[in-house]
Amino acid sequence: MHRIGMISSLAFCPDYSGLYAAGTFSSSIGLLSEDTGEDILLYLDDVPGPVTQVLVPAIWDSGFR
Repeated sequence: MHRIGMISSLAFCPDYSGLYAAGTFSSSIGLLSEDTGEDILLYLDDVPGPVTQVLVPAIWDSGFR
């Protein structure tokens, strides 16, 4: 199980599927589901900087600096 770090941004899927994305100041993005609780479904590590925005459903459209 990955530890995602301090959350800097959250985005919820607008289709009520229960999916949401969390971006962190420690340069990672996780895709999670309300159904699975704390289990991370998909994890992207080492993005080029702290994640300041995530957008769902185009989840990998993220902003960082």
